[in-house]
Amino acid sequence: MRPWRKGCAFIVLVALLTSALVGSPPVSSEEPVKNEVSFEESAAEAKRLGRLSLCAGKEGKERESCLVACGDGWPLQEKCADWRRFGDIGFRLLQEAKKGDDAKQLEARAIKKGMTPEEARRLRWYASAEYNLLDPDLLPKKDLADKTMAKNIDGLLYGPSEHEVAAGRHQVGKYEKSAGIYAMVVGMLRKELGVAHYRTVRVLLKAGKYSWYAGDEVKALDYFGDAAKGANAIFPEGHPWRAESNLYHQALLHIIEPGPKTSLELLEQSQRQINATYGQDHIRATRAQMLFGRALAARGDIPRARHVIFHAIRAMRHTISDSAPFTGHGYLEFANVALLNGEDWLAKMALTKAQILLERYHEPDHAGRIRYHLVSAKVYRRWAQRWVDEESMKEAEKHAKMAVQLLERQLGKDNAALAPYYIELALIYREQYNVKESLEYGVEALKLTNATFGGNHPRNLDSLDNHLELLVAGNLPEKALDMLGDVYKARRRCCGESRELIDNRLAAMRAYHLQGKKREALDAGKEALSIWRELIWDQLIEDVDNMRSAFLLMIAYRPLHHVYSLQEGDEKARFETYLNWQGTGIALARAQKHRQIALSALGKKEKEALEAWEGHRQGEKLLPLAEYAAAKKVLEAKGVVIDPSAPKLATMDEMCEALAARDSTLVAYQSTLKVDAESSRQGRTSGELYYAVYTLTPDCELAREEIGSVREIDAMVAAWREKVTEAQQCYKSKGSPLKCYKSFLAMEEDSAKLHGALIAPVAKNLKKEARLLVVPDKSLVSVSFDGLVDPVSKRYLVEDHQVDLLPFPSALLEDGARAETARLSSSGKKKRGSSKKRKRSALVVGDIDYASSLPSLMSALETWQRCTSKGCDESFSSKLSSKELTRRVERVALRGEEDVPNCGVGVKWAPLRTEARAVAEILGAKFGGEVSLVTGDTAVEPLVADAMQSRDIVHIATHGFFADEKKCYEKMFGGDLISALERVFEEGGAFFDITGLSSIVLSGAEQPLDESTPGLDGLIDGSELGALDLTRAELVTLSACETGVGTEFAGDGVHALSRSFLEAGARRVVTSLWQVPSEPTSRLFIDLYTTYATPKKEVPLPRAFREAKLAAIKRSRAAGVQHSSFLWAAFPMVVTR
Repeated sequence: MRPWRKGCAFIVLVALLTSALVGSPPVSSEEPVKNEVSFEESAAEAKRLGRLSLCAGKEGKERESCLVACGDGWPLQEKCADWRRFGDIGFRLLQEAKKGDDAKQLEARAIKKGMTPEEARRLRWYASAEYNLLDPDLLPKKDLADKTMAKNIDGLLYGPSEHEVAAGRHQVGKYEKSAGIYAMVVGMLRKELGVAHYRTVRVLLKAGKYSWYAGDEVKALDYFGDAAKGANAIFPEGHPWRAESNLYHQALLHIIEPGPKTSLELLEQSQRQINATYGQDHIRATRAQMLFGRALAARGDIPRARHVIFHAIRAMRHTISDSAPFTGHGYLEFANVALLNGEDWLAKMALTKAQILLERYHEPDHAGRIRYHLVSAKVYRRWAQRWVDEESMKEAEKHAKMAVQLLERQLGKDNAALAPYYIELALIYREQYNVKESLEYGVEALKLTNATFGGNHPRNLDSLDNHLELLVAGNLPEKALDMLGDVYKARRRCCGESRELIDNRLAAMRAYHLQGKKREALDAGKEALSIWRELIWDQLIEDVDNMRSAFLLMIAYRPLHHVYSLQEGDEKARFETYLNWQGTGIALARAQKHRQIALSALGKKEKEALEAWEGHRQGEKLLPLAEYAAAKKVLEAKGVVIDPSAPKLATMDEMCEALAARDSTLVAYQSTLKVDAESSRQGRTSGELYYAVYTLTPDCELAREEIGSVREIDAMVAAWREKVTEAQQCYKSKGSPLKCYKSFLAMEEDSAKLHGALIAPVAKNLKKEARLLVVPDKSLVSVSFDGLVDPVSKRYLVEDHQVDLLPFPSALLEDGARAETARLSSSGKKKRGSSKKRKRSALVVGDIDYASSLPSLMSALETWQRCTSKGCDESFSSKLSSKELTRRVERVALRGEEDVPNCGVGVKWAPLRTEARAVAEILGAKFGGEVSLVTGDTAVEPLVADAMQSRDIVHIATHGFFADEKKCYEKMFGGDLISALERVFEEGGAFFDITGLSSIVLSGAEQPLDESTPGLDGLIDGSELGALDLTRAELVTLSACETGVGTEFAGDGVHALSRSFLEAGARRVVTSLWQVPSEPTSRLFIDLYTTYATPKKEVPLPRAFREAKLAAIKRSRAAGVQHSSFLWAAFPMVVTR
């Protein structure tokens, strides 16, 4: 074709592109453009998000240019972005520049006006990229001979048609037409100019983006690869076009083809360079950051991907709009990574927000909805799995089908980009037991990836793994096993340890089980769990979130049942599997706490390096490569392990040694089920759950008993809890144990049934007076083992044994030296040569005034009382005198409320006269004056929380509660997912922690919330407690109601206040299982501390607590109360050593 024909052809292409995307006829002025946001809307939103304060504090010319750029509208404007990035000088120079000006001369003027050479060079690059200034150093020697064609290409890249195309693209979403036209132009430029030409690079970048938007990732990867090759040849290091080309290429490589071709270093370097030129909150930078986050997720670095995408969206909200279509796509990616992170509630919230925006801006057939439907299908499938919800699974199927239909319409049915969508549909049909359609879609996905990628390409391995799992589900294990091993080896070579590798091993486990090969099945299952354990550790060690950890462990718990079943007959191996999985969530939290405390002891230089490194990792600020290496070097020199690996697996022999050292017997309960061949084939855990109990003696004698179905025993627990509630109601109304004889008796009759189910089967393994360390599971966490009644002897279990609870079985194996180091570091470094023992201390809180307004923190602290052997001083001077408080205190039979609304906020709490003063005087005599008594209106939340961190004993006598999750959720979020999401983004990314449902009540709790001090609500919830450093605390006692009650998770204990204190590092915790009677509770704890504080006699706290309970039993029997467990048995002691 002759040159003039080429020029004409390109004019036609430009015309076709504009008409195809914008449409003919033009949009009527009477029909508002769907994605248009009015000035009033944008200004209101800007004001709401605090954007119009950009010019506050600016003076002179700087303020003048700021107001011109940002003060009269929405910071979406390019000129505001210019001002934010380059300040007054750069902004004015850019405003004066015209298309076609010399960018090099602009750089010289910038330096002359005072900009640094580095910033002036960035301004030059920015001007050439965004304002179309010519850069003489980058002009090629060879260019298009046909000037008309060159002009038309420039028009396509930079001209007015660009804005028309953009508007049309957002409105109509026909990306495939754009991609087709750009493909023709790319072919022409490759032939005429080669890839190492600035025109070709820019067109390749655009073509890649349009192909990607259309869903054709394979073609996009080809374009980005050539763009990177050309850009690296012609643009200098740090140039934004070079950085953008490399980032898009590397990101898609990570997503499509992870392996040796990918480079995290190049990916990070490219993101740094884009940030350096545009500023971290510029639209180009945030778009790049979104893709960077997706690449990290593809690498398996889910927590970091979440941080990066979160910060990208946060930047968009403040500099673009929370209502822009691209922000909607950002929320969609956040939903996807939250799902991968185990935050399914958060994923649902972000998906809801994305849905609102995408439906507002995109028509149903818009290509931008393709990925929305795919992520929606994944989210709904997860919900269906978690809640066994058929409607959610139907919703997942609907979205997956819509995604497939849209993509087939865009690309045809022969494009490999369809494979992940077919696989999602196959997985949904598999969950619905529709093996036929599941296999059909699985085969189609495999055909596409095999034809496009072939061999050991990761996309083909995904299809192969899915197909092989479906073969197992279709009862064809022999066909699957032939290839599962090969796929496993190939995936290990290309991608290392990943979730896909876990799925491969689980499929192999099921296939071997179907063939009756138990040993091979067990090996595959154990390897899957080993990889999963490491991945969970990586995800949670730096950011433990209770709800997320519980869910991730719940996913792991399904194949655990299978492994337990396969280990039948090898009880030692089965026990060691249990030992290393039961309570993994709280074990992770405690390990993280020790790590945090160890890091807090670092010097200033190391802390600065750590802060910089964490900011880099979490996407807040990518460090330059040299600074990153320097920070890492400083930390490693001090022995700081940046990415700690999971601790080694515990063994039964180690547990035997720990038990022998404590002369204790382990009694550990486990809920599990037997997996037969059929449930193995389906990849499901079917059958009825049952309880098993392990006993392990100090002599290392192991026994395992199956004690009954979970359904039956949980029903027994529920019946006993009902009797406890009846006893509560009786005591609350009558206030006398003798008047509640019948309800107390009924409670203990059900207690005797529980003894028969839980203790009788293992009684033969328990020596008389042996100390029992009990690990409960599921509903058993709400059982008072102390108060279980032997139906034959009529004795309580505490009368025959000292009974303490363990939060998880391997708690006995925690590194004592590490814990001691942590305690020392929390109280300051020990001076060399000093042999002086640290004084022990205590904090006692009680007799609280819930109604009065709070004093200032300083005045509250000044009126805390100091207690010694002579008693507590009388400096107490709250708003209510002791006499006035006594007059206001009514006789309160029980501590707590039966139904706590609104997450405890605004509740009227009955005043309590407690044992606080007596306990403080006892401990003051023991510790010699290092005891603080906090009463009245001085128990101010931040002061109490801070004081807890430096005390050996913490005793809090007040109300406590466990709130209903639904009511609490509605209180916190207004029952609105969007409101909930707003809170997440306004408060820094943390999500609702399930331990926040439990709280203790302090001064001022009845006062209305003050928006200026949102943290002062008079409540300390479990999530706040878990963030404290309580590694110094030998004992934390909550003399309050229901502080041990919470949300139960199989295999991970109860998420309640007791767990929060343990996560914070406390050695022993006492909480309550029901609303406790006030007067007997006071006496119980006075006896505990009296025994503990016996002069010249060191009584361990657990033994002292048992003696206090025995004294309560004796006292009750002397008073004619034979059935007294309601009065004293609500308080188990949870220990970790």
